[in-house]
Amino acid sequence: MIPYLLKPSFHSTQRTQCKQRTQHTQQTQRKNRHRFYPCVLPVTSLASAAYVAFIAYFFQLRRKGTVRKGYCVEYDALYGNYALMTWCDVDVCVHLQVCSRWRDVLYRPSLWHGVTPVVYCRQLPLNDVDDARRLYFRSIEQRGFDSLRLVAAVDSDIETLDSLIPLASTHIVDLSVRCSNISDRGLERLLELMSSVVSLDLSGCNELTEAGLWTALSRPRIVQLSISDCINVADDTVAAIAQLLPALRELNLQAYHVTDAALALFAGPSATTAAVCVGGPGVGTTGARPLRTLRLHSCWEITNHGILNVVRTLPSLTELSLSGCSKVTDDGVEVIAENLRQLRVLDLSWCSRLSDAALEYIACDLGQLEELSLDR
Repeated sequence: MIPYLLKPSFHSTQRTQCKQRTQHTQQTQRKNRHRFYPCVLPVTSLASAAYVAFIAYFFQLRRKGTVRKGYCVEYDALYGNYALMTWCDVDVCVHLQVCSRWRDVLYRPSLWHGVTPVVYCRQLPLNDVDDARRLYFRSIEQRGFDSLRLVAAVDSDIETLDSLIPLASTHIVDLSVRCSNISDRGLERLLELMSSVVSLDLSGCNELTEAGLWTALSRPRIVQLSISDCINVADDTVAAIAQLLPALRELNLQAYHVTDAALALFAGPSATTAAVCVGGPGVGTTGARPLRTLRLHSCWEITNHGILNVVRTLPSLTELSLSGCSKVTDDGVEVIAENLRQLRVLDLSWCSRLSDAALEYIACDLGQLEELSLDR
């Protein structure tokens, strides 16, 4: 019977101790409601500090019961960096209000260089004249972002950008459009609005056609182009790229219907036709295209004949990816190794027909290679 007598007493003691700890915690929180505590996360630059303050100011903070966590940035004069501070308060919104000088600091374009705002068009208010929508795009414009990513956009969103971001033509140089249902006319209007774009990324835009890309890609300033998961992309798209973008330096292409013949289309007036043979490197001449990076992902129709077209028309490649090109065999790798001697990065992942012979060709001929991918 002794254990049964002790058991209620034991639980009663636990409840008392728990109640005392709860009361002590509440008293400490009320006492230290305005006291700052250093967090373990350091902020080493003013740009990071501004970004943290921006997140803390505009997004809802986590709540634990009646206590909220807030964040601010404090300059450490001893170590010369910015430290992230946290505090507890019942009403954190009062402490998140900043002075006009700190607000102006957050809007300096130099702090947002390299940061890409992502605009989820479906989550924006439907009314084009809504104040919240205007403030949203005005905030993007005032910060002077040089890049922009649009997700789930339609043609009507393009017209909204035209009226709400009038300076986009001078600020935006890196544009990404993903999972969007914009038409050919919408893409053409978007690139007219952002005429300074030099890097373009189109992903999951299934409404685009090859005819529309011929019209939209007539921007000779573009030097970096990525096209993926666009079901209408085929050989004519590669022809448009080869003819309309002479200054292109990097091409990322993921298309299931691109064939070997498309890779021969880079042989134009500005391209170099090199002598290609098995057993000796091709010899290039001056006047070659500036294209140095070519990434072909999951281009299932490309074979060893397509590899021959690549080394003939683009002998100065320094990075080549054939990831997912399952019809490429050891003979294709032999042609690459003997003709593209300047390669520094080679990706042959998910090429299931390769054997140890391909590794031997690479080891013997690609002396400048720095990175090789062979994942399966």
